[in-house]
Amino acid sequence: MSVKSEYVLEDTDEIGEASIDLEG
Repeated sequence: MSVKSEYVLEDTDEIGEASIDLEG
């Protein structure tokens, strides 16, 4: 989760939040 969080933040904040929500 930690690694994905960083990648998502760098890639896209919006997509990152949605992805974490679905996975989290």
